[in-house]
Amino acid sequence: FPVVGIGKIEDIFCHRGVTMVDHTRNNPDGIAATQRFIESGEGAFIFVNLVDFDMLYGHRNDVEGYAAALEAFDRALPAML
Repeated sequence: FPVVGIGKIEDIFCHRGVTMVDHTRNNPDGIAATQRFIESGEGAFIFVNLVDFDMLYGHRNDVEGYAAALEAFDRALPAML
């Protein structure tokens, strides 16, 4: 079964076990890439890392930014299900 890595998945797993990669720059790019792969109907396991949650908000303890990013993801999620 193909495995798609979105975000920095290939870095996290040392480029092993990932069939296709879309190394996105931020959460909106990651969400858009995820939606594209879902809509393509290629039948892959899609493994997503939305980097802003960690890089921009988690490490900096930015609770408000994290909450806003989570709300943005929540708005996009129904289109992916």
